[in-house]
Amino acid sequence: MHKYAPEDVLETFFAAHRKCENSDSLSLLRQRVKEKPEDLDARLALVGRLFENRSTSIRKHLIWLIDNHPRHSAHSFITLYKETPMYSEARDHWLRQLEENPNDIAVIFHAGVFFKILHSDDSARLFQSAADLDPTNEEFPLRLSKLFQGKARYDFSENGRSYARKAVQQMLIAIDRYTVPSTLDSYLLPYFRMELSEVAELAINHNLLEEARQLADLLINHQAINEVRFDRGPLDAKRYSHSVSIGRAILERIAATSDR
Repeated sequence: MHKYAPEDVLETFFAAHRKCENSDSLSLLRQRVKEKPEDLDARLALVGRLFENRSTSIRKHLIWLIDNHPRHSAHSFITLYKETPMYSEARDHWLRQLEENPNDIAVIFHAGVFFKILHSDDSARLFQSAADLDPTNEEFPLRLSKLFQGKARYDFSENGRSYARKAVQQMLIAIDRYTVPSTLDSYLLPYFRMELSEVAELAINHNLLEEARQLADLLINHQAINEVRFDRGPLDAKRYSHSVSIGRAILERIAATSDR
């Protein structure tokens, strides 16, 4: 069982947002929040709409969520992309939450999500802390892998190659955790093939051929990996034929690159 247990599920945020379908409801949501600041559903719906509209009036609502509900699952996707006074203020509030809750996995992870674009080194440190505190959860090394992929994708220096290697290493850790028998939902259940093929492509581009080979082998063994996770088998091989084909194609590219 994973230790990461955020406040509420992310579907609650989207359900609240779906209630806000037209421009009239935006003013109604503002009124609801004004009359009852603790109305979390209204606040979440309002935040969703204001994010959609890129409205600067989101600032006070974002700060309220950080201060009052830092563990809410909505924070698992809230990221700002520009250095603005709003970002700086929100960052200070997240740093305060981290100081007050140094071992709270949800707070650590959510702060890492918030920092990932503008303070990626802080984000990497926080994702690693979450991974250390919750050693069965594949989401944290997967997030680290995606972060390192972003740093390596267009950087073909030795520094970029180092990040590509880290991206592969974290993906391998995520797959190792994913393989453990579990009935829990996982991002990798539908996106296993896509995630591994993307990081394998990155590895080849950085001439990390042994790392790419490891990922190809995992794709070829996708069916067996899922049989372990689901603790049953054999599964329908036809459903995994695409993974096998991609894995073999990667091995062919590695062989062609090695022959040059």
